[in-house]
Amino acid sequence: MVPISNRALHVDHCAEYLRRRIMCTSDMGLLPYIWLGNDGDVVGDFSRMYTCRNYEPVRSFVKKNAEEADGRVKPKDGDYILYDYI
Repeated sequence: MVPISNRALHVDHCAEYLRRRIMCTSDMGLLPYIWLGNDGDVVGDFSRMYTCRNYEPVRSFVKKNAEEADGRVKPKDGDYILYDYI
């Protein structure tokens, strides 16, 4: 749990991380528009088919490497560990 005094900084960090991930992995074909009549109106093309990524390898990794109590990934011997943050 993030202490209340650090919550705003934590939220800013998370929003920035999500923004960067979206920018780096965005799919320009998420919802293309199609013309609706001849008057210049457009509508989202909701009939598009997409192929989802297989999330199971991620779930397997977390299950194999996570603490039982809280689901966090455990550091391994030799990993760099930061003990003082903010």
